[in-house]
Amino acid sequence: MKQILGGALLQLIMGALLKAFAPVSWGLEGLLGWSSYTVIGLFLMVGLQIHLKKFAKDLGLCAVLVLVTTLVPMVFFYYMGLGFGLDHLGSLTVAVVLTTTGTGVTIQTLLNLGMLHSRAGQFLTLVSALDDIPATMFMTYLLFQNKTEVVTTSGSGIELYLIAGAVVSFVFIHLVKNRWGLSLLFLIFSICVAKFLEGHHVSAVMGGLFAGFFLSFILGDKVDITEEPLDKMLKPLLPFYMIFIGMKLSPEILTSSRALIMSVSLVVVAVISKYVCTYYLMKKREDLSPKVISWGMVPRGIPGFAFASASVAGGLISQETFTILVLVVSVSTWIGLLGLEVTLRDKVLRHTT
Repeated sequence: MKQILGGALLQLIMGALLKAFAPVSWGLEGLLGWSSYTVIGLFLMVGLQIHLKKFAKDLGLCAVLVLVTTLVPMVFFYYMGLGFGLDHLGSLTVAVVLTTTGTGVTIQTLLNLGMLHSRAGQFLTLVSALDDIPATMFMTYLLFQNKTEVVTTSGSGIELYLIAGAVVSFVFIHLVKNRWGLSLLFLIFSICVAKFLEGHHVSAVMGGLFAGFFLSFILGDKVDITEEPLDKMLKPLLPFYMIFIGMKLSPEILTSSRALIMSVSLVVVAVISKYVCTYYLMKKREDLSPKVISWGMVPRGIPGFAFASASVAGGLISQETFTILVLVVSVSTWIGLLGLEVTLRDKVLRHTT
């Protein structure tokens, strides 16, 4: 976990330093912009984790969890945004960004501690993946309403290439047996789907999530063999995306007392709201380790960064609010992962003694 958190912090700082000192003529921000495709791949992985059949008896609990852990924090964040002087759109955007759940970093922590394939680990993976669906839909709606985030490709020649790419890759998915080849085809399919949907005012992350869920639904357990290859393909690209996020920051904003108070307040509510809502609904399900699930829902991770980045690019929030959101997403992710790791280690220790 220390490597995950330390690396992310270093990359954000590196991005901020590059923005401050690198000549504009280098065009680094534009060059690193391609790394946003990594997010599509990461949301593909989130979608692939949605195995509804594994917890068919608990789908009602999953639905209630997703509903409560989305709407309750969203209400708090919305009114906090208004209280700190944001307008309706800015407050709603803050609320949506901070209701995300960082499935990727949670999976990595579970994997590192050998708990990913435990019942609690599988349930946490499913719920955290499902938890991103409402936030993704809300963000897609906000960006569509603002109509500045995407460039429509409807009716253009590129749309035909995207459809063809999706169809061809999907056909080959049924023919290829090698897990690395299959993983690459998954990525191609998800990017084609995401960019096609983006051209129709649906955010690319929603497209990646949909592609992953679609493949998981169609292929079932076959998608599990792509877990490791996809992780190894995307992990080297993730630092470039974090540097890209860092280059959008305005750290000087955090010198103001208002920004610091807002950041601290949002972090506190971000941690408490997710944990309390989840634990309240899970406390009677000892078979699913309520504390593990509760801490696992706290990190915002890459979805939080991705939505914050899309929001500032789409004109939904100011540079100041974006910087505050990146700080809140970072700190809440670190706290959540720390709590998750401590709880998991304690659980493992109790089972071995």
